[in-house]
Amino acid sequence: MTAYHYLMIDGSLNPEAMKALYAPEMALEVWPLLHATPYAALAASGPLLAVIEPDSSVDRQWQDQQPPCRHAWRWSSDLPPDEAVRHWQARLFMRAPHEREVWLRFADARVIARALQREAMPPGFWQHTVSVQLPGAGAFSPWERQHPDSPPFVLSERRLAALAAPSDKEEVA
Repeated sequence: MTAYHYLMIDGSLNPEAMKALYAPEMALEVWPLLHATPYAALAASGPLLAVIEPDSSVDRQWQDQQPPCRHAWRWSSDLPPDEAVRHWQARLFMRAPHEREVWLRFADARVIARALQREAMPPGFWQHTVSVQLPGAGAFSPWERQHPDSPPFVLSERRLAALAAPSDKEEVA
């Protein structure tokens, strides 16, 4: 199995991320997840999927939580980049109760950390994810916390509330 290494970066928290990631010796590829969606005009400030090499310059910037990787998170997958883009685009806009569509800010590591802590991610969210690493923490398998054979998901009101409520010590961007 080939493992691909990625950073998920929130472009709104790192306004110069697109430019920085395209610089020499940074990301191998950059995929703005809002591209080819109704929100394409916001692509640079939306979630950015960066294909990286472990121990690269951009990986070290992520480890130090320096722009363009502030509040980003690292993950590995068996999906090649083009399939990973479609995979995460399918998770970007989610169904909530009462037929509402919500935009999940999963590119912000603080949202992911809160969701993991509160067990708020819908079943099946981590499909095709081999490992996840949040800033300042070790890598782990998200499958230890989820069931892989779950159907497509909808966010319940409880899960929406758990994702939306900041923790007491979290800075608000």
